[in-house]
Amino acid sequence: VVPRSGYSIGGASFVTDGDGNVPATTVYVNEHPLKTAQITILIFEDNAPINNAPDLPTEDPTQPGNTDMSGFSIILEDAGGRYGASAGVQSQDAFGNPLGTTYARNPDGTAVLDGDGNPIPNGFAPLITGPDGRLTIKNLAPGKYGISAVPPAGQGWQQTATIEGTKVIDAWVKSGEPPFFAEFGPPGFHVFIGFVKEFDAIPGGGTATIEGTVVNNHMSRPPDYTFYNGACFGHTTPWVGLNDMAVGIGTGVYAAPTDENCNFAIPNVPDGNYQLVVWDSNLDLIFASYGITISGGECVSTPNSSCNVGEVPVFQWFHRQEHRVFDDQNANGMWDADEGPSALETGFNLRWRDGTIYQGNVSDGAGAFTFDQVFPFFSWLVAEVDFVRNEATGVTVVVDNGGAIPDYEYVPAPLDGDDATFGRTIAPQDHENPATGPGTENTIYRVETGPVLLQGFQGFIGQTNAFLWGKRHYPDIAPGIAGNGGISGMVMYAVTRAENNPELAAGEVWEPGVPGVTVNLYESLGVDPVTGEATKGALLASTVTDSWDASIPTDCKYGDLAAPFEFSPDGTTMFPQDCWDGLRMFNQARPAVFDGGYAFGPEFDCTGGVCADWLDQTAADPNVGYMKPGDYIVEIVPPPGYEIIKPEDKNVDFGDVYVPAPELLPPPCVGPLHTVPEFLTLFPDEQIPAPFAGESLPLCDSKLVTLSTGANAAADFWVFTEVPVAAHGLGFILDDTQNEF
Repeated sequence: VVPRSGYSIGGASFVTDGDGNVPATTVYVNEHPLKTAQITILIFEDNAPINNAPDLPTEDPTQPGNTDMSGFSIILEDAGGRYGASAGVQSQDAFGNPLGTTYARNPDGTAVLDGDGNPIPNGFAPLITGPDGRLTIKNLAPGKYGISAVPPAGQGWQQTATIEGTKVIDAWVKSGEPPFFAEFGPPGFHVFIGFVKEFDAIPGGGTATIEGTVVNNHMSRPPDYTFYNGACFGHTTPWVGLNDMAVGIGTGVYAAPTDENCNFAIPNVPDGNYQLVVWDSNLDLIFASYGITISGGECVSTPNSSCNVGEVPVFQWFHRQEHRVFDDQNANGMWDADEGPSALETGFNLRWRDGTIYQGNVSDGAGAFTFDQVFPFFSWLVAEVDFVRNEATGVTVVVDNGGAIPDYEYVPAPLDGDDATFGRTIAPQDHENPATGPGTENTIYRVETGPVLLQGFQGFIGQTNAFLWGKRHYPDIAPGIAGNGGISGMVMYAVTRAENNPELAAGEVWEPGVPGVTVNLYESLGVDPVTGEATKGALLASTVTDSWDASIPTDCKYGDLAAPFEFSPDGTTMFPQDCWDGLRMFNQARPAVFDGGYAFGPEFDCTGGVCADWLDQTAADPNVGYMKPGDYIVEIVPPPGYEIIKPEDKNVDFGDVYVPAPELLPPPCVGPLHTVPEFLTLFPDEQIPAPFAGESLPLCDSKLVTLSTGANAAADFWVFTEVPVAAHGLGFILDDTQNEF
């Protein structure tokens, strides 16, 4: 039921009978107009006590004597429909006006509408808190949002409150959302965010100094539940606070950041009962509290009555990943002593298994980037490194086994001593069992060699996995014959079809790959300069796009503990599996792929030692040839029910118009000519003019790709279905006691 008939989009499932007949099916939909949603927000000073939660009325900014919480800027993010898929900062409400717009009202409270049925604006208020710390964002479309608060500059505020790590607080709101949120206990604000400043309000006369070091609580792999102290945090600064518990629920009397080594000292504390609390600048640590009793100037609640509490372990919200790129001159996949970091900016992605992007970033000048906030999904994801400019030679992987972090006297190259633990954050997993190739395995790390660009992984909180990616400039494959990276790309499902010209399409982070699509490589016999249509020569190679389900990771450490375990992508065909999704899998890193990727070359087999004329033959191995630089045609064959995107298939028809920069143009479309109809096909009854109406343009099922010396060439494709492919949910049910203990 499409949403242009006065009702919201809807659907219903059904089961055909043995003859394939569809039973009578009822679809329930909501009539337009739908009610908008709203988000209520409270910004408060978290000092009575410091505890990551609003304690009302003691922390209510409206109460006499409490702090004025004016000037906090509120930022609304579109959460993109799921975890990790943020569509960025949102600036407009459901009616296309700036957030904070107010609308004219009739005496009965309904909106005053213009001639087109749109509400009429009558005012605007910026999203900035007043003295009461309260703000309501109204007139939102229902959905999931992220809220963050930016304190006034120069006032020294540090956030204390989070739901599941990071400074962004999630809010799920529905059509007709009330001005309160009820989940556990009494209704409250949809979002509350606490802040404190550095302060010392400890009563005078004390002699004790509470001191220590905040470190990571490094857990063991289930079923062992022993905790071990890890290292100080290099990616965030812990804060410590002290609550005086003499009256009621307590009162904050001290707050300050630790030093660069995570050390703290709280001086001149009188006798009494206190609560030491810990959080951090990036909200990556789970808020922690420890009871301390001081009597006679000594901390009688601690071992040896010492107020030097030593290392204070705290949990992290997230799994971490260390990524490094090095100049692997000898192409052995290992960072040898005479090899330095790669100076080229290199991209990293963490992808969901369907190819959509969860997180992404680029390396610094030392070839490094760390993902500090990887949610522990108990589910496989895929890490990716790019190879636009350099040849991929391999990867060295260090996987965290959990438990006590060892002190190494000897570690095989390329890691040495504490380097193998990455600053005492990793207790390396023994990779000798299983021993899988190609590459090298030992008790510290695993090496894969060859054009390795992907690694499947699972990770848990407070644990770190490390990936050292080998790269080098494409070498000559033979004297006078320069190498290249072949042709690769991705076939994606065109969720958002925004471009007038599909040739200029670019992948959105939420667009998944399509597995099992046939991709053909042809020689190019030229392109018609008038029509842009190409003439294909011989079929050189054929492949299909990658599928996670067809290439599930194998040979996981501890995988045999689950036997027998079987996986079924279709509910019928069963496959034995030793790399499953779940807590007991703990940390893993294994070869894997995501949906939708493909690659041609650069290396091909030469049958009988005779290479085709489109390959350069090496002197070292007559059975191996490499793609010659030049023009090729890459073609995809859409699966049944799928269509290639065309100008008339746009489903987003607003926004700025740009002229493309020539140096950024993707490969041109050179498929069969297609005449663009007069109107967009999505809602033909509305007769929205199609871009390029009446013109004949080449289809984008084929692209002309130029492969250059010393580089990799890329060509991406987009397909869609007339009826959108159904969504899916992934979850698990567990026996928590069995799972953990």
